Amino acid sequence: MYFLRLGFFDSFEQAESVKERLLAHYPLAWATEVSEAEHERAIGAPAKAAPVPPSAPRATPAKPRADIAYALNLASSPSAALPVKPLPAPYDGYRLYRTETRQKGKIWHRLRLGFFPTRAEAEKARRALKSLYPDVWIAVADAKEQAVAGERPVQPTAPARRPAAEPAPSTDEVGKLMAEGRAALGAGRPVDAIRIFTRVLAVPGHPRAPEALELLGLARERNKQPDLARVEYKLYLKLYPEGEGADRVRQRLANLEPGAAVKLREPKRREEKRRTELFGTFSQQYYRGNSKVDTTLKTGPTIGEEETLTFTDESTLVNVIDVNARMRDERYDNRAVLSAHYNYDRLEHEDDSRVVNAYGEVKDRQLGYAVRLGRQPSTSGVLTRFDGGLFSYHFTPRIGVNLVAGEPVDKIARDSDRSFYAFSVDLGSESGALGTNLYYFKQEIDGLTDREAVGTEVRYFSNGSSVFALVDYETSYKELNILLLQGNWTSEGGTTYNLLYDYRRVPPLQASNALIGETTESIDTLLETRTEEQIRADARDRTDTAKVVSGGFLHPLTERLQAGLDVTATKQLGTPASGTQPASPGTGTAWTYAGKLIGTGLFAKSAITVFGVAHTDSDAFDADSFALTHRVPFGRWRADLSVRYYTEDRADDVSRNRLTPALKLDYFWRENVALEFEYSQERQETTGPLQDEDSVRDFFIVGYRWDF
Repeated sequence: MYFLRLGFFDSFEQAESVKERLLAHYPLAWATEVSEAEHERAIGAPAKAAPVPPSAPRATPAKPRADIAYALNLASSPSAALPVKPLPAPYDGYRLYRTETRQKGKIWHRLRLGFFPTRAEAEKARRALKSLYPDVWIAVADAKEQAVAGERPVQPTAPARRPAAEPAPSTDEVGKLMAEGRAALGAGRPVDAIRIFTRVLAVPGHPRAPEALELLGLARERNKQPDLARVEYKLYLKLYPEGEGADRVRQRLANLEPGAAVKLREPKRREEKRRTELFGTFSQQYYRGNSKVDTTLKTGPTIGEEETLTFTDESTLVNVIDVNARMRDERYDNRAVLSAHYNYDRLEHEDDSRVVNAYGEVKDRQLGYAVRLGRQPSTSGVLTRFDGGLFSYHFTPRIGVNLVAGEPVDKIARDSDRSFYAFSVDLGSESGALGTNLYYFKQEIDGLTDREAVGTEVRYFSNGSSVFALVDYETSYKELNILLLQGNWTSEGGTTYNLLYDYRRVPPLQASNALIGETTESIDTLLETRTEEQIRADARDRTDTAKVVSGGFLHPLTERLQAGLDVTATKQLGTPASGTQPASPGTGTAWTYAGKLIGTGLFAKSAITVFGVAHTDSDAFDADSFALTHRVPFGRWRADLSVRYYTEDRADDVSRNRLTPALKLDYFWRENVALEFEYSQERQETTGPLQDEDSVRDFFIVGYRWDF
């Protein structure tokens, strides 16, 4: 047996440090002691390294900008239970962490690995990890995300051949560990100190995290790991750029640079760097639907007569643009956001444009305030998008106040004058796991109180579990408007559980609901014939109440197969007759039982297959549905194939069967440009006491998406 070896080193720790750097090229490398005889033989007959081929000179990589880093997005899910798999040895030194983002009102959890100084290095890692995480993609990590990486670390699942990772200590143990780590440094045991300070940093948001990170860099420096020490010091300066600790770390980092003076000197003030980013998405899609309907009458003088209609029911061009401009330096983090839709209906020759968001924001990290002006998302008790301003001030990272004022953006009371203001307080826990918002909100319409409410939002995230709660109480009506509780948690066996309770008035209870069903859209007009008390009573009567309760789980059967079950109960209470408006009866409780199987890589590598079945039982109808979806990537293509079957029996003796096969293709022409095509056909048979109807609808979508 022959061995290729590299030597020699003064200590085992030094050999281990070099081994970590070589694992990318020699995955099975290990450190070992050698005899004096082997040492003498190696000096007498050293092995020569393979020469570099002269045909293609190596290109010097561009020096990365210090303010930009890249990370790998390994997995994304609306559930906090993200798959954490063993990482190959070359990536043990990188940080595995979690982030959160909100998309279409839902919180998505992301598992990321970072950080890489250049996109080329990130791409190399992406290819190496694609077999473990098929949907991995490269993300740009700003300073805020790099800070989150230090606050939300994730321990990777260890391979079977390695000992299990030490559990993260409790907050009460941190002080003891810090003392042990300092003692290890003083006793000349840097390896033990590295292990101890790494455990301390596994506690999210602990106040001694800056001290532990600084000492971790010092321990790596004394362990003769200057490259890893630089990584820790640079991360420290990104997370904690000000203070005495930052001055010490800046000095230590300077002394590690080639040619740096060993003698300590006064740190120079860093030159501020201003960074500007522009990114977003633009897409165009053409929607077309063609229908054919055959109708057979069962009553009247023309019984048995068939009528066939063929027509185009949709022909619309949809344009969507989302643009984000971000300007940052060491003090400010400013941004401008535009999100808008423009639709052109070719059948009616009408267009429809809508600005979803359009605002500018200035955030001063030094003084702790932020100002946002324009059309913006709901916040602090404001239940809809609005045009206005938001001012925030944080006394500490965990305590802040918010003031917001403006007018809502919706289709209610277009001919009325509406305005609102709100005040809220943000409170966070020491660990960062718990966040609470308390608010007061008041809105007026044409001089009357439209809505007045107090409420709270509570968010909790810890160890793969998350809870969100929202309570909104209408004080002018003295009624509960919204009560929402949503939770997700994962057991040690990997089973994810979810629970939802949602009670709300539909639409939210407010005086302007008196305009529902009226020919006017002005409260002033109603006041000409009604009193304020009558208007408020009509608004209460025309506001329905909806309740939703659901619970379920998703359990891993094997590494590639998961099974889940959800049970949902929904109910609407209905509304009484009000003025000229007839009563709307309640729906009763509808129960839905849904099961699903999710397979990964069952029929093709990186393919995802989902089979679902559901049954609904209600007073108005009973229904069953079956669905099979298969997503498979191949080369630059991604295909989604699906087939759905739905059958329904209604209480009025009408039955309906529907079959819908569909195909969706995405072609990634460039890294940031995708061409899209979708075709589906809906075949429906409806049988009733008065007539039977058979219909076929062909639906097409053709378009593209450009991410910039």
